[in-house]
Amino acid sequence: DPRTWSRFLAHVTGREYHYLMFHLTWAQLWNNVRAYSGLGANGSAGFLPRQFSPVLLALAPVGVWSLAIGAAAGFVAAIPTAVIGDQVPPPLQGVAIGWLRMMTDSGQILGPLVMGALADAVDLSAPFLFGAALLTAMAWQCRRQANAISAAVTPERTDS
Repeated sequence: DPRTWSRFLAHVTGREYHYLMFHLTWAQLWNNVRAYSGLGANGSAGFLPRQFSPVLLALAPVGVWSLAIGAAAGFVAAIPTAVIGDQVPPPLQGVAIGWLRMMTDSGQILGPLVMGALADAVDLSAPFLFGAALLTAMAWQCRRQANAISAAVTPERTDS
């Protein structure tokens, strides 16, 4: 009930509901889910089905899946920066991380433009095939470089 600024800010920031967030029993939480979704609510539609059309409710799993993909991407997004921090000498770490950021940002800007133009010019499958070819070429180069580094670091055994 945001009638005043203080209540509005408490509502928006979650201060009004903080005590409810992590102090519910499983039974209370399940009752809230039932009331909100209409599961087993004695003929009541529940808050969600009354507010949104069935088409929007059918899209809810897509939203959950999108959230899961975003969370997974967030977990692995720091890995390249960590690898650079481990592999590059300290005086060059700033330059290396700057280069990484410039390349990833450029790819995020130019990728949709190039792939969209490729899809418009050729076919909708062309960007996927081009992306697969780029990924294969990159993997081949990484394997070649890893083999070269492994050969340089690991001396041959001359045991008889």
